[in-house]
Amino acid sequence: MSDVVAEKNLRQHFLEPEVRGGTSVSAELKALWKVLLDMLEEIQRVCEKHGLEWTLEGGSLLGAMRHGGFIPWDDDIDVVMPRKDYDRLVKILPSELPSYYECQSTLTDRDFHIPHIMIRDSRTTGIDISHVKWGKRFNMGIRIDVLALDGMPRSAFVRGLVKRYMSIVNCALPHDNAAWASRSFRGRIKALFGRVLWMALGNKGIYWLRELPLRLLPMCKYEWCGSLVGRNFWHPHSIRKTEWFDEYIKVPFEYLIVPVPKEYDKILTQQFKNWKTPVKGRSYHGELIYDVSKDWKTTLIEKYGYKESDFKHK
Repeated sequence: MSDVVAEKNLRQHFLEPEVRGGTSVSAELKALWKVLLDMLEEIQRVCEKHGLEWTLEGGSLLGAMRHGGFIPWDDDIDVVMPRKDYDRLVKILPSELPSYYECQSTLTDRDFHIPHIMIRDSRTTGIDISHVKWGKRFNMGIRIDVLALDGMPRSAFVRGLVKRYMSIVNCALPHDNAAWASRSFRGRIKALFGRVLWMALGNKGIYWLRELPLRLLPMCKYEWCGSLVGRNFWHPHSIRKTEWFDEYIKVPFEYLIVPVPKEYDKILTQQFKNWKTPVKGRSYHGELIYDVSKDWKTTLIEKYGYKESDFKHK
């Protein structure tokens, strides 16, 4: 059977339920995966067209190498790319994507606070309940996370300074601000500082302030690298040797063929240790509401009391 015929068969029967690694995968989860694969295929098209380097990350990389696709209980796709390619992608994507996809970032939506871009399918629902509790109004379609790889200084002192700087800037974000305000006196002072910072600089100002030190740490100049924009990305298991991303190979991910680092074993061992042995987990993303047949605005209006006028804030 030729590769073309095999791919056609995989696509044709993809939505059928299956048992993968001893875990049942429902038709509903397959439908979610199909939405994600369509977005990934579009990202891959744009990256190939413009010569941008990218690879799967985290659980998506693990799924590719252990299952030939999604981990049976996973519900998203993570992509990572060198900072220089990431910055180019942010500029290119809005004019390249179909109208029903959105390249979402702090620069495009003043209500969006996530420190990396997301590609959203506006025709679908992928709502994080915590965002509803905060009254957020940004696009909540099913998403793919796209992160940048930045250089990691060898000096522990310099790393500590950058991490502390990021923590201070992040306290201006609304969700962090409220979290600090609910803590000690020191936390309330930090929240007050964050609120002043937010009022002075706004969403875009905070974005550039947060990104500034990372752009001074080009990946190519350092032995170690990582996705450093969020507080959770500084964990030792998230820091990788830069040379592990020097070469790429192509591997199957469901019915797509995607690039992964040739040193994927070292990356996965760093993050998951004994990665070849499945240990059933749960989604990393909290309580999520998915619907592949209904757009996110309709879901927010029908289920959570939003109004059409709530979405005219961009």
